[in-house]
Amino acid sequence: MVSPIPFSSYYGVRTDMQVYAKIVLIPVYNEEATISRLLDEVVSLADMMILINDGSTDTSRLKILNWSHPRIPLYLLDIERNRGKAYALKQGFHFLCALLKQGFVAPEDIVITLDADAQHDPCSIDAVCHLMVQKRYDVVLTQRDLSQYPFLKRLGNRLMSLIASVLAGCRYHDVECGYRFLRIRILPELMKYYTGYRYSSAQEIAVLVAQLGYHVYNGYPIAIRHYRSNPRMRDALINPSYAFLAWMRCQFRAEKLLAPLPWQQELPSLSSQAGQILVTGIQNQAQTCMIPVCKGSSSPVLPQVATSDPSVAKV
Repeated sequence: MVSPIPFSSYYGVRTDMQVYAKIVLIPVYNEEATISRLLDEVVSLADMMILINDGSTDTSRLKILNWSHPRIPLYLLDIERNRGKAYALKQGFHFLCALLKQGFVAPEDIVITLDADAQHDPCSIDAVCHLMVQKRYDVVLTQRDLSQYPFLKRLGNRLMSLIASVLAGCRYHDVECGYRFLRIRILPELMKYYTGYRYSSAQEIAVLVAQLGYHVYNGYPIAIRHYRSNPRMRDALINPSYAFLAWMRCQFRAEKLLAPLPWQQELPSLSSQAGQILVTGIQNQAQTCMIPVCKGSSSPVLPQVATSDPSVAKV
């Protein structure tokens, strides 16, 4: 068994102003047209990437497995069937909590969530991270330029932002943007109350981080490279409902009772080296098997991981 190597050790001695790791978290569902381009753009800006394949039925997963870079480690979390962006983010957040517990990431490291459709320009990553350090923000939710959006979309966004503002107790301008920056140290407490159902992530995260007392900023402007939205009336009703439930849980400190997740188990090693993709399969929220896949290798090597189903992870 390889002893875990603290991820922070790859980047020198930390100081109060620098060196923090930038960890990019990307949920992926049928994004074969954009995922390789996005990874190429992010690689020079991030220290680690975690991708969650949310049951994609196209070639997105294959494109991720065929992509590697000698500079940074990449983790791929596989969800057996599509569960929605909020659920995919929940798996990524829990995985980061496990990395934090085992010492691969540090509390002051920053996780950046991006949409896999490449609508967000990752060139803002360094500037926002610097702002977080300078202003001591715990969370930055970026604000999109919605001037080119359809009227009904802008109206819906304002309504959702208003609801979240009332529940959070702070002013939000654009609560639905998926381009977020969070300190790793807030994730363990956030996960006590976060549900992550379908597409509830935007409203839930906005309400929870404010209600839990973190320093939040929602005024950093970003441009959108293209508009793509498939809103459903069902989600328009579900999302504010889950925001209200998140507010209720915070008010009464009613922590969610969750079944043990894969990332809460004692895994032998979560270490992924630069140029290597570490793949893990998720099934029924409680089983896991990790497969390191090195580009150019003939076959994956299976470490010894406790699981009741050896066929959970498939490459």
